[in-house]
Amino acid sequence: MKTTLSTSPVPSSEEATRLQRQKQAENHVMHDLINTLLAEGLWEQADVELLSIPQWQSYCTSVHPELDELFSFQDHDEAAESQGGAAANGAAVRLYRWWVDREQQCSIIFPVQAAVVQPYRYLRSGGVYEIRRQPEGNEWDAQWLHPVKLMQCVIEQCLDEEYRRQEGVGRFVQLLEQTIRQMAWSLDSRLADDNILGMSPTEAFQRLEQHSSLRDRPFHPVSKAKTGMDEEDYRAYIAEFGQPITLSWVALRKDALTTGVGIAQGPHFADTAAGTKEAKAEPGIPHLYDGQQPIDLLLSGSERLLVEQELAERGLAADYIALPVHPWQLTHMLPRHLHAAQADNVWIPLDVKAGTFQATSSVRSLAPQAGGPHYVKLPLGVFSLGASRYLPAVKLINGDRGQALLQQAKARDPQLQERLYLCDEGSWWAYMPKNGSLYDDSPRHLAALARIYPHELIHDPAVRLIPMSALAAGQHSFFREWAAVRGLPDTAASVKQLFGEVCLTFFEIMLRLFRIGLMPEIHGQNCVLIWKNGKIEHILLRDHDSVRLHLPWLTEQGIADPDYQIRPGYSNSLYNETPKKLLFYLQTLGIQVNLYAIIDTLSDTYGIEEPSLWSVLRVQLENAIQSVPFKPDVRREIEQIIFEKPDWPLKLLIKPLLEQSGVPGSMPSGQSRIQNPFLYVDETTIIS
Repeated sequence: MKTTLSTSPVPSSEEATRLQRQKQAENHVMHDLINTLLAEGLWEQADVELLSIPQWQSYCTSVHPELDELFSFQDHDEAAESQGGAAANGAAVRLYRWWVDREQQCSIIFPVQAAVVQPYRYLRSGGVYEIRRQPEGNEWDAQWLHPVKLMQCVIEQCLDEEYRRQEGVGRFVQLLEQTIRQMAWSLDSRLADDNILGMSPTEAFQRLEQHSSLRDRPFHPVSKAKTGMDEEDYRAYIAEFGQPITLSWVALRKDALTTGVGIAQGPHFADTAAGTKEAKAEPGIPHLYDGQQPIDLLLSGSERLLVEQELAERGLAADYIALPVHPWQLTHMLPRHLHAAQADNVWIPLDVKAGTFQATSSVRSLAPQAGGPHYVKLPLGVFSLGASRYLPAVKLINGDRGQALLQQAKARDPQLQERLYLCDEGSWWAYMPKNGSLYDDSPRHLAALARIYPHELIHDPAVRLIPMSALAAGQHSFFREWAAVRGLPDTAASVKQLFGEVCLTFFEIMLRLFRIGLMPEIHGQNCVLIWKNGKIEHILLRDHDSVRLHLPWLTEQGIADPDYQIRPGYSNSLYNETPKKLLFYLQTLGIQVNLYAIIDTLSDTYGIEEPSLWSVLRVQLENAIQSVPFKPDVRREIEQIIFEKPDWPLKLLIKPLLEQSGVPGSMPSGQSRIQNPFLYVDETTIIS
């Protein structure tokens, strides 16, 4: 067999580190890429065979002994190996062999194991190889495969010609390349296994945001790609690097401004019908501005004076307000997209720089470096996951209405009133030109939202705010720290106990919202667990612009239609005709994305069998379904959909990007079907 290694000079330590980061990034992307390709059925029509480890060894011994060195599982325990090949968590290993061209004896091969959410998942440590017979003789060439090369091969062999011509296909390959490059940069941040519970509350929250950012959206092979940022920008503005970001400012004419409900009412508006009515008043229509300004919420007294001084010196104080802008946005986007408005002095760049923040896991949401409850969300014309991270007024308006829905839901359920916290996101300011539309592209590049965290949480020294997405990051051992605080032994049983507590709190709160007819955007970035004195019994929600609903159930609760603003002719997921469609988001975003990402990390980190963690999740989901006061027929339908149906919905990741045409706008979406994870767990339990 030909060797795939080349003789080259010994690299310097700096170059060796760079190469190591590059390899780590490639392995990370390959893991997510193969698993997504398997889940979405890209190989369904391909010539595929599954080989057991003994079959592979027999094949190599009798036919091609030189290939035997490709796969070794020496990092797994000896007992598992003696059973014929098994992963560290006990699942049997198979080799997935895709015959790219059987006639020419070309195949791609990699190890997999049976999984809960999909039939097979890639075994991270095994590697992916292309095995090809040389044109002459019996020599074989086995080459380690790069993720981009694998995807190009899938595109060429598994997609028809018409499909391959879609512009999204070529763009996806570019996103893979960019993801690997930027992931390698991120690994330079060297985030450590910190003592999270030993930090101050503010420091711990921000550190967990950094870990969340490093992992980014779980399972998505191109989640790290932030198109538009070069390396200098990336290292300056991505959370894991922890760099200070000083806000830029512009003066925006008051008659070209629309604002949120919190501006007139002040932060933390009450749970009243007036709040809902106010949120629905004249959306997107500019009005004379006389409320709070961004400098009131985001700057210290001395910083505010600097901004006010420049406005006064330039004669702008009477007719303009100062609006914060992300420095990257001011440099790269505003002059291009709002050039005419700048020429007409609708907005004017200011010289002052004021307010020091740090990026969170959402690249456009920034945390105050000095701590405190006032965060800021700003538009950023960077493309990520197929969408631009700008901040349109229509989203902000819908956020007001989603927050009002959640406030009203809390008033109708004592458990929600006690256990559910909300970030106040009613204080926002957005550019809205005269005769403009909520759906115009240019205005969405200039806006700001002051996200206000509950004071009683942000200032409580006993509280730690834990983004659920941080629990899916493998660089820290929060569960081990948590167990120590609780006096629990450092064992898998303790981890499972604590994971069960996370699941129960999550399900009890989300199912109570579902009973009323609501389902927030419950992926791990938006859901923040409230840890206090060793317990997690409360949840904080942020980013309220996608609070989905089933209107008949809301009406039963006396909650009016929020009249979400939806672009004419565009599909929407905010209104769901049936409870089943609303439950879809618990199954997909809540379980398959959020909780499963935590399971995946706990299984890797602590060597716990994945099905046993799913069993923990199931028990707590069943407990929550029984504890929430559903009508009997509703409870029965939930149980049937979740536990008994042979299949589940699956939110697609790759296919929507491949099929995306034109200039990327909103995040592309699609769905398919996959095996019911609980039926798989039941079968595994019976077999074992």
